[in-house]
Amino acid sequence: MRKLGADLVINHQQQDVGAELQKLGGVQLVIELVGSTLQQSITACAPNGRVVLIGNLGGKESTVDTQTWRLKRLTVIGGGQLRAAPRDEQNILQLIADKAFTPLIARVLPIEQAAQAHALLASGQVQGKIVLLHT
Repeated sequence: MRKLGADLVINHQQQDVGAELQKLGGVQLVIELVGSTLQQSITACAPNGRVVLIGNLGGKESTVDTQTWRLKRLTVIGGGQLRAAPRDEQNILQLIADKAFTPLIARVLPIEQAAQAHALLASGQVQGKIVLLHT
């Protein structure tokens, strides 16, 4: 991740992400994609921070400490599906065409191995995207 330009790298399998970010003063915004890690997102926030829920990759249920949420004066927003404005979509497509960034591709598999791709994703060990090729 550092090679890709990250300033800070935290391995969620070896470290408590929320606690590590709190040591640095917390963050103002968390985009919560997993759902089951909502408490870590709350812990990671600085006072008056925000958590936007846009996914449930880890399941739809999570237990949170509402006292921490309240005392930090956090705003937790159920964002649902986020959509880009047409102008923003055009800008994103132009960045892709200009090769302004390089996607991190972990594996390329034939479509016939879709079940294996899902198993890899479920393992949590994949760093990057899995591309399925249809021939």
